[in-house]
Amino acid sequence: MEASSTSGEDSGFPLSCHTFASRLAMLGTDLYTVQRAGGWKTQVMVQRYAHLSPDHIKAAVERLARPNSSLATGTKTGTSGAGR
Repeated sequence: MEASSTSGEDSGFPLSCHTFASRLAMLGTDLYTVQRAGGWKTQVMVQRYAHLSPDHIKAAVERLARPNSSLATGTKTGTSGAGR
């Protein structure tokens, strides 16, 4: 997929490279897939384009604080001291 201009307006796909990569990343798409979809040859380039919004970063951190989060891994950290 390749836009014909940096704004994407000429292609009918109204996304810049930054917007394209960032939106995919914020939807939870892994960076390898973002790399392949955007046609970047290196992960360095993907990281340059895939900027996360401050609100997205804040929301991700806040999910850790929710005890019943649907994104919880269910792993035990061993911090309770049990089993030692």
